[in-house]
Amino acid sequence: MGVPGSKKVLMLVTTAFEPDPRVYREALSLQSHGYQVTVVAWDREARLPSLERYDGVTVWRYRRKAKVGGRFRQLGGFLGFFRYAWKKLCQDKYDILHCHDLDTMPVGLAARLKGIKVVFDAHEADYYNLYPPPFPTLFEVLERLSARCADGVALTVGVQWQKYGGWHILRAVQLRNVPPRSFAERAALERRDDERPFTVGRIGFIKKGVGIEELFEALARLRHDGYEVEGLLAGKLHPDIRAEFEERLARAPYVRYVGSVPYPEVPRYYAKLHVAVAVYTRWEEHRYITPTKLLECLACGVPVIANPVGDVAQLAEKYGGIVLVEEPTAEALTEALRSLLSEPSRLQRLREEVARTRGEFTWETMEERLLTLYAEVLKS
Repeated sequence: MGVPGSKKVLMLVTTAFEPDPRVYREALSLQSHGYQVTVVAWDREARLPSLERYDGVTVWRYRRKAKVGGRFRQLGGFLGFFRYAWKKLCQDKYDILHCHDLDTMPVGLAARLKGIKVVFDAHEADYYNLYPPPFPTLFEVLERLSARCADGVALTVGVQWQKYGGWHILRAVQLRNVPPRSFAERAALERRDDERPFTVGRIGFIKKGVGIEELFEALARLRHDGYEVEGLLAGKLHPDIRAEFEERLARAPYVRYVGSVPYPEVPRYYAKLHVAVAVYTRWEEHRYITPTKLLECLACGVPVIANPVGDVAQLAEKYGGIVLVEEPTAEALTEALRSLLSEPSRLQRLREEVARTRGEFTWETMEERLLTLYAEVLKS
C-alpha cells in the first residue's frame, strides 16, 4: 500500500524507546509502506542518546530524570515532555500525530485544535483504575474525550472493545503485540512432537507470578503418579528468585533450564513444547492485560494452559487452543495437564484449533489493520 507524497508521522511515547517492541513494529510497518516516521520518547534515566535512528526511524529523546509513577510528583516532568513534543511537532509539518498511551494525549488534544490528524493508541488504558479516587474518574473523562476527539483509535485487549463501543467510537482497530509470521513459521517447521517425552514449560522471563512454582509442583505430582512428562524453561532469570529457583531445579532433573535465549532462537524452543503454561497470579494489573507470552505461544502453534486474566477467556471461546483454569494453583495446573496426558485426542484437537487460527496472532495481521486505519484517518 503506497502513500502519495510520503506522509509524515510523529509518534509520542513516555518511555525511553530502546526500542519498545509494539511501537517499533508499528513504526517499521508504516515506514516500509511509504510513511516517514519520527518518534519522540522520554528517557527518564537520561542515559540514552538524545537522537538515534533505527532502520530509518528517527528517535528524539526528552532526557529528564524521573521515576515511573508518583502521580503529581511527575507533573513537572510531564509538562516538560509535552513542551518538548509540541516543539518537535511544530518544527515540521506532520500529517498524523500518533499518541501511544493516555499520558501523551494532552499533546494530541492540542494537535486536534491545530488541525493535525491524531491516532490515539490506547494500549492498556484501564491501568488508571489502579489509582485511588478520584484519579480513575478523572482519567476516564480524559480517555473518553481523547477517544472521541481522535481521528482513529487502536486498542489492545478485548475488554476495551465493550467500553469503546459504548462510547460509539467507530474508527477503531485492535493491535496486539505479537511476533512476525516468519517467527511463528520457524516453530512450526522445527516441531517434532513424536521424538520426545511430553514437554510442558515457559519461554519467557522467569519470575514470580507467572506459574513457575506451580509448574514444578505439578510436574512432581504427575511423575509421582507415573506420567512421563518433562519441563522446559527458557528465559532471563529474575535475581529475586534465583536461589529458590536453583534449589527447585536441583530437585527436579526432569526440568531443563536453558537460560536466556536470543530472540531469533526462541522459535526453536517453542517447537519443543507440547503445551505451554501461562498462569498468572491475580495481581490487580492482570485484570487489564492479556499476557504477550500467551499470544506468542498461539502464534507459534503451541496450546496453552492459562487462567482468565485480561481477555484470555474471550480468546479461548473465540479461537480455542487454550485450556482454562480458574485459579493459578499447582492443583489446577496438575489436573489440566493430567487431562491432556490421559486424553491425547484432546491435545490433538487443541493443536488443530491453534493451527487454524495462529495467523490471527502474527504481526502481518496487525500491520494490515494499522495501514487500513491510517488510510481511513487520512481520508477523514
